Amino acid sequence: MDIISHQGELVVDSRLIALRLGIQHEVFMRTLKKYQPLIEQRFGIIRFENGEIKGRGQREKYALLTEPQATTLMTFSRNTAQVVECKLALVEAFEKAKQVIQTVIPQQSNRIKELELEVELARQLNRGRELDSSLVTLHGSAVALALRGVGGVVVEVEKPTIEVIGERVSFKGQTLTQVVDHLKKRHGIRNFKSGADLKRFLERLEKDGLIAQTPRSVLQDYVPAENEQEVYQTVINCVDRQLPMGYQFDS
Repeated sequence: MDIISHQGELVVDSRLIALRLGIQHEVFMRTLKKYQPLIEQRFGIIRFENGEIKGRGQREKYALLTEPQATTLMTFSRNTAQVVECKLALVEAFEKAKQVIQTVIPQQSNRIKELELEVELARQLNRGRELDSSLVTLHGSAVALALRGVGGVVVEVEKPTIEVIGERVSFKGQTLTQVVDHLKKRHGIRNFKSGADLKRFLERLEKDGLIAQTPRSVLQDYVPAENEQEVYQTVINCVDRQLPMGYQFDS
């Protein structure tokens, strides 16, 4: 027997009770009408609804009964085996519905709240990105990060270097991508398509010890400032390119 929530209250359709009792719904409704004043006096107004029109007939009227209303109405029926079974099924159905309200619905409500918080967080993050973009445009990356109180973030500047701001320590150097770009622009070396290519190149030369990782939650490979000269000189010496005698990398 299905129990539904109607206007915040658990109710059962009178048609389902009649079906379970094995009687015509019209007969059940006559009994309900007979005892309606008595039931409403003690357990509140009975809600009546109109069903769908079938063919050319009239709308069928039915009642949505609360647990006390339905249970009271059942007491006016003789205790045949079918009536007893219907009473037990009614009590069991209402109990299961209460358990759902006590367990499943709160869990769903908590999940809905979590989703609402996630949506609000996404909105706030989007607003934060817009603010950061404005701050960077007006004041530069380092100032924007300082104003936002962000720690452990890599900022690329024109030198080209990176500065890891926060965590009480400042780490300076160049990302592998910056090294690749600088090799192209200043030295005409175009052997590397990406920072990953440069990393593999240094690993083959057993020079990967010159690469470090920024101490952040999201790790990023970079060349510490003290290793920059050796990395550039290593690349320049190994690439098939004629250089003037005594050529030194200008950092």
